[in-house]
Amino acid sequence: MSTIRPMRPDDLLKISSTNLDHLTETYNIGFYLEYLTKWPELCQVLEGINGEIQGYSMSCSSYQISLGVLCGVSIGRRWTCSSNPFDLASHYTNNFFFYQPNLMPQKITLKLTSPPLVLGKLESSPFPSPTTPYNPSKTSLTHPNYLPWHGHITALTVAPSARRLGHATALSSALERSSDAADAWFVDLFVRASNEIAKELYRKMGYSVYRRVKDYYNDGEDALDMRKSMSRDKKGECVREDGEKFEVTQDDVW
Repeated sequence: MSTIRPMRPDDLLKISSTNLDHLTETYNIGFYLEYLTKWPELCQVLEGINGEIQGYSMSCSSYQISLGVLCGVSIGRRWTCSSNPFDLASHYTNNFFFYQPNLMPQKITLKLTSPPLVLGKLESSPFPSPTTPYNPSKTSLTHPNYLPWHGHITALTVAPSARRLGHATALSSALERSSDAADAWFVDLFVRASNEIAKELYRKMGYSVYRRVKDYYNDGEDALDMRKSMSRDKKGECVREDGEKFEVTQDDVW
């Protein structure tokens, strides 16, 4: 049995076991502390029966919204605010105060046999939309690097001992459902160009390469930006074939 509870600062010393894979991108403690200090009510951990941290979820509320999804349970829900947060025309021009209603109790107890996690968010470019409302068919050529409202998988990790059990698919599907509920155009993620296992996994989930980001990682390796259209993108205009041939620089990715 495991319990989801609010994160404490000392939990940051116990989460290393969820990031053991050398291909998993990890973050420094400052990244986690920023989330924990700014949005403590939105930071959750999954605690095992012996007190070990088996997973965690971190979300934020600001101009950029994050939805954490953990173990197939949607931690983030559709947000409410003083106006419509999904109106891209005003999303970055008004000072919205976002909050999450009490949709969850302080603790949720569930059965869990593995320590997977996914860290994701919902966001759009910090620039005005080229068209209002956004229309991909009118902007794909004139503004190819503009990012409309979309879901982004920041980290998806399953412990080595718990792989090939469908956890990764369940986690990504949960975030996709949350993104669909938030009326996102697509869900995307970055993966190392050399990570064949991850690329094949995401292709099986319905993702395809949209573009190659040159020298994206600290060691100079390229990243592949992979996308999957959501229900809002009825014509599939936010994805394309042969995406690896479309190269961009880090300056094109905000």
